[in-house]
Amino acid sequence: MLPRGFAAVVVSLVCVAAGCSTDRTTSATTGTRDPKTPTLALDDTAAAKLNGTIPTADATTACGSSTATFLAELLSGNPLKAKVQDHWGLIVKPDASKGEATTGVEMIASGTIADGGLGTGDTPFDHPYGADLSFGLKLDKPYERLSQTLSGGQQEGGGDNAKGQSHDEIEAGLVPARPGTATAAVNAADWVQAAAAIRDGVDPNFVPKVGDRAVVMGRWVIDCGHGDYNAELHPITFAAFAHTDGTTTTVHFWASPYRIAQRYHPDATVSGKVNDSTRVTSPDAKAFLGYFVSEIGAIGKGERSRLDAPMLLDANRLAPVPFRVCAPTGNGNSQIHAVARTGVTVATKSVDGCVQVSIGRSAGEKPADAVTRLCPMPWNWLNDEGASQARVSGLRIQDLLKKFVPADKAAVVDADPLAICGAPLERPELPTASKVAVDDNQPFPTVGVVTVTQR
Repeated sequence: MLPRGFAAVVVSLVCVAAGCSTDRTTSATTGTRDPKTPTLALDDTAAAKLNGTIPTADATTACGSSTATFLAELLSGNPLKAKVQDHWGLIVKPDASKGEATTGVEMIASGTIADGGLGTGDTPFDHPYGADLSFGLKLDKPYERLSQTLSGGQQEGGGDNAKGQSHDEIEAGLVPARPGTATAAVNAADWVQAAAAIRDGVDPNFVPKVGDRAVVMGRWVIDCGHGDYNAELHPITFAAFAHTDGTTTTVHFWASPYRIAQRYHPDATVSGKVNDSTRVTSPDAKAFLGYFVSEIGAIGKGERSRLDAPMLLDANRLAPVPFRVCAPTGNGNSQIHAVARTGVTVATKSVDGCVQVSIGRSAGEKPADAVTRLCPMPWNWLNDEGASQARVSGLRIQDLLKKFVPADKAAVVDADPLAICGAPLERPELPTASKVAVDDNQPFPTVGVVTVTQR
């Protein structure tokens, strides 16, 4: 979402062991299902081990400040000394000794979809895959502590800070798209047109509906761009949604291959090279404020022909814990129609009248590099969005920036800035037989459908 406040507007410019996948055929469940078991649920014991003790979130620890918001410090001093460096602050810091990625510790949760939908606008420089799919997840009891708002009491009912509800987001271009729909986004003239094409191409079967049971995993963060310091799962890196039709439960699931690293690099060609770990730790990779200041300085020196903000992407490498799918009532028979990359296993087994799905990822798995390009962020759109957010009229952000560059470089600022646009991810064709097929020509670690029909 666009950070609130005028300062934010200004900067908006600027096989396990073997490493192979395993086919699984139809399995008839055995045992007796507990009628109280939800149609989709986590292995709570395994989830508790992954999550650890869920702490009380702290805005100063996560964001760097409990009063300033992302980009707001541009108005009050040296941006290089800003306390809030990132849009999304990690609530739990990674532990390198445990192999945790510097881009964030992830949590997993289950619950019921309370609200949500595809958005129409977000800050282009940190949304290479278009506007977000956002939804509220009414959390099951073991995961309720993931719902925290630090600037006041949580409200009953709906909303981003609803009590016991997690606000979760993922860019629409990382949600499985219908086959054949990516071309429009890839050929779009700018970020705005690409975001619209991405939204139009999303496969609606992989978008949750109110009332669906859900399992989601993602980075547990505070949105440092909003003064309520609301805790979120953002971005989602795994999702499974269940709906029922008569005697059948259908679950659509996928693991997202990418998430943004919140670091910018002057070489846009390395943005999607997710198997190169040196990009993020390179001295050239900077948080947005530092990169933005460098860009303004480079324009002043005649080293840039226009503003740009090439975001680095990071590979998602974490597997979710097992989840269980059950028929609406009684015991059931299951089928799985899924695709996985080499090194990702998707296994099913019968547990108490339901089917348990376990996803594994080997150390030798090689994620697909992301297909990215530099695309313009139109000034007219940025100004309109900025004026709406700041509640002013006639806003021209580029004119504000010209105050910081020599007069003979003003034309450089007038050119539409560039951001990274990622190619939206088309889902592969799923096998018609009940199995998990291997396909390394598609980017998803795994994507598929599980059905369980009452016997």
